[in-house]
Amino acid sequence: MTDPPKNRNTFYTILLALASFALALAIGEIGLRAINFEFRLFPTRIEFGWPDPVTLENDYQADQDLLWVPETYYASIKQLRDTRPKLVFMGDSCTAWGLYDKLFGQLISGRNPGRELSYINTAVAGWSTYQGLRQFERDILPLAPEVITIYFGWNDHWASFGVEDKAVGQFNKDRSQSAIALGELRLIQLFNFFAIKLYQDEKQQRRPERVAPTDFAANLHEIVRIARSNNIQPVLITAPTAHTVGDEPEYLAERWLNNLDELVPLHRRYAEIVRQVASDEEVHIIDLLAAFDRLPQQEVKDNYFETDGIHLTGEGHKVIALILYQYFTRTGLLEQVMQ
Repeated sequence: MTDPPKNRNTFYTILLALASFALALAIGEIGLRAINFEFRLFPTRIEFGWPDPVTLENDYQADQDLLWVPETYYASIKQLRDTRPKLVFMGDSCTAWGLYDKLFGQLISGRNPGRELSYINTAVAGWSTYQGLRQFERDILPLAPEVITIYFGWNDHWASFGVEDKAVGQFNKDRSQSAIALGELRLIQLFNFFAIKLYQDEKQQRRPERVAPTDFAANLHEIVRIARSNNIQPVLITAPTAHTVGDEPEYLAERWLNNLDELVPLHRRYAEIVRQVASDEEVHIIDLLAAFDRLPQQEVKDNYFETDGIHLTGEGHKVIALILYQYFTRTGLLEQVMQ
C-alpha cells in the first residue's frame, strides 16, 4: 500500500526546506571563513584592563573556569599536589609579582632557626575574586592547606569592557567537547559576536566594574565559608595604595576607570567590603590599607610603591612581610604554617 500523494508532497516539501536551510548555512559558513571572520569566546576577544588582548594571546592560555592562566599553571598545580603546602597565598599581580611571600619566609627562617615556611604562591596577574573563588574550589582545596591569604581588590573594581567577569564565565560555562567543536563554526561565532555587542551596548553609558560590589562581597563570603568548612583558616587582606585624591595616575583613565575621580573612593569602598566580610564571618583580617595609611604618606609614595600606586617596591614588600609576621605570631597562625 503506497502513501497518499498529499503525504508524499508534504514530506518532500519538508525535505526540500531542510536541504535549502542546510545549504544556506553551509554557504554562510564558507563565506565567513572566506573573509577570515573569527570570534572565539575565550578572552582573546573580551578585553580586560589587564591583561590586554595581545598579552593574553602571547603569555596565557584560556581556561573554562578561570578565564585565563599562565602557560605553566597546570604543571605547577599538578606538582603542588605532592608537596602539600601549609600556606597558600591567593591574589592578583600584587601577590603574583610580589616579594612579600618570600620575605615572610625569610623572616620565619631567620627568627626560628631550623624552621621554615611551608607555602606556595598561586596568585595570577589580572585576576579578580571571581577567578579566585573558582581557583580555590577547583585547584587549592585538593592541596589541603591549613591557612590561605586572600589579597584581591584592584581588578574587581576596574571598569570592564561592558562584560563583567561573571558574564564571561557564563559564556564559557558547561562547554562540552561538542559545544567546543560547535564554537569553531563561524556562524556560531557570528551569533556570539552580536550577543556580546548587544550586551555591551546595554552597558555603554557606564562600564560596570568587572566584579560588582555585591558580587565582590559574595565571592569573599563564599571563599571564607568553603575554607572553614574544610578546616582551612582564611586570612583576608585589604589592598594598600599610594593613591591620593587629586594625584591619581592619568593612565588609569584610559582603560581602568569610567572617571579618574572615582579611583580613591572606589578602591576604599572595596576595601571596606573586605573589612565587613571579615567582621560578618569573624575571620582573620590583615588591614594593609589601614597600616599604610598610618605611615607618612610622602614616604609611602616615594619608597614603598611603584609609580602606579598599586604595586609595591622591594621596600614596600618588606613592610608587608613584617606586618604578616607580626600578625601570624600574635594570632598563633605562625605555628600552623611552619615545618
